[in-house]
Amino acid sequence: MPRSRYSAVEKLALITEFQNANRCQVRQKKRSRIQQQEQYLQDNVLDQQFNASRPNQACLADSTELVYGVNGQYKVRLSGVLDLYGRHLIAHRLSETETSNAEIQVFQ
Repeated sequence: MPRSRYSAVEKLALITEFQNANRCQVRQKKRSRIQQQEQYLQDNVLDQQFNASRPNQACLADSTELVYGVNGQYKVRLSGVLDLYGRHLIAHRLSETETSNAEIQVFQ
């Protein structure tokens, strides 16, 4: 078995030097988080029945993250509202982050 070029102490010193040079920091997970706001649950009005008999009777809203660029370095959020009658996208918005304001602006 080939011997290592560096001792364990030298490896640790190299790792520490690399982390300091590149300013790597490991963030510790917060285990004792306190719930900030009460979560509100809404009734399931559609009950998995996604058929509408007329326009604007039932709409669905959702958002997704789209990644683009050479190595996926850029991200954008697409929020949309779908009319279940014709399965048409009736409103959409692109935003840099997922915020409540971006979601509200889809409906305005």
